[in-house]
Amino acid sequence: MVAAAIENKRKITPEDIKAVREARHWSPSDLARALGCAQSTVWRMENGGNISGPAETILRNLLENPPEQEDTAGRIIEAAKWIAFEKTPIALKNDLTPELTRQFGLSALQAQHAIAEAKLIWARAL
Repeated sequence: MVAAAIENKRKITPEDIKAVREARHWSPSDLARALGCAQSTVWRMENGGNISGPAETILRNLLENPPEQEDTAGRIIEAAKWIAFEKTPIALKNDLTPELTRQFGLSALQAQHAIAEAKLIWARAL
């Protein structure tokens, strides 16, 4: 259902909006914050009102990216921050993959991605 809204840029329906919000366990207020609009605007959209501009773009992005993907990305970012702020670059000489897998539930590939992100954090800090 959600993926269908993406095909051919069809109109986003009130059901699509509710599905996006409910899949993420968001209140109308939470969705309003994500869209950068008022809660009343979310209510209006969920009741068939017009959807346009940045809100439409953000909603299409949310429809294209299920919460499971967002969760994985969030865990990678959290792991990268943990490495950057709790470890030193010298610690990267050791294999952090088992620790990242255990602590953040990452696969080996995701752990390597987190390590690369931590290196970027350190590089920006210099």
